[in-house]
Amino acid sequence: MVIADRGEEVGSNFDVLIDSDAFVAGILPKDSLHDSATTLWEKIKQAGRQVVATSWVILETATVLSYRDGQALARQFLEQTEQSGLPIIHMTEALQQEAAHLFVSQHQRGTSMIDCGNVIVMRRLQISEIFSFDKFYKRHNLLSVE
Repeated sequence: MVIADRGEEVGSNFDVLIDSDAFVAGILPKDSLHDSATTLWEKIKQAGRQVVATSWVILETATVLSYRDGQALARQFLEQTEQSGLPIIHMTEALQQEAAHLFVSQHQRGTSMIDCGNVIVMRRLQISEIFSFDKFYKRHNLLSVE
């Protein structure tokens, strides 16, 4: 199922959900994880894996790029994402409520609402892997792309 703009659920065949840290690392050559992100992205593409992002991840990525490099790069990211045809799961009210419930159940300092949203989307859509360097996902028994 993919959550459509109107909030209805339709079928899903996605293999990998991409997180903001993977986007940022792949885009910014000065990022310490740039080489790893670039290598993993190539592996994902060569394997023909179906990648998807959430609307929250797109917004967070643009924000981080704006802080780290400037507004021009953030705009370029948004434009390229739109032109690429990358599927985007729009966070519905129901998904947001589930993410908030998971968020408030966490006890670790620095928990990200965006990461909680990713966990919920992966569970709901049965996405098996996440392209992220964040250890949060391993605590929720979700596989990271390697």
